[in-house]
Amino acid sequence: YPWIGFVFICEVESGAEPRGQDGETKDPRWIRRDELQELFESDHTQFFGLQVPAWHRYFSTVLD
Repeated sequence: YPWIGFVFICEVESGAEPRGQDGETKDPRWIRRDELQELFESDHTQFFGLQVPAWHRYFSTVLD
């Protein structure tokens, strides 16, 4: 099946409360970037499989 996916990296303005958009997300969680990288490196199977290459690239190039 054809599939197009997007990975968005966002920053929350100081003092703002991050929240998911109703009807657009399912069980959103907001975690720090270092926590996300640790989760990815410990068990990337928890991520949607077709997004794994995007996350791998992000952690290996953007954060270096």
